[in-house]
Amino acid sequence: MADIDFVLYASLTQLLPELLRDHPYGIYELARECSKRMNQPLCETMTALGEALNELSQRGKITYDRRNNSLLLN
Repeated sequence: MADIDFVLYASLTQLLPELLRDHPYGIYELARECSKRMNQPLCETMTALGEALNELSQRGKITYDRRNNSLLLN
């Protein structure tokens, strides 16, 4: 795993399923919403967000819909 803020990463792995439960998000839209909710600059959120999305995808919790360019909760 990249050199990331593990507290931010852990928070994102909990926040992402909550957000995706409401509706699908595009990646940038999701990044902006996570940054806003966590009171973090977008640039500080991106690395941990990528790692959290990768982890959730590998565990089969989320899917990327290429046709609609959005992330979905499984």
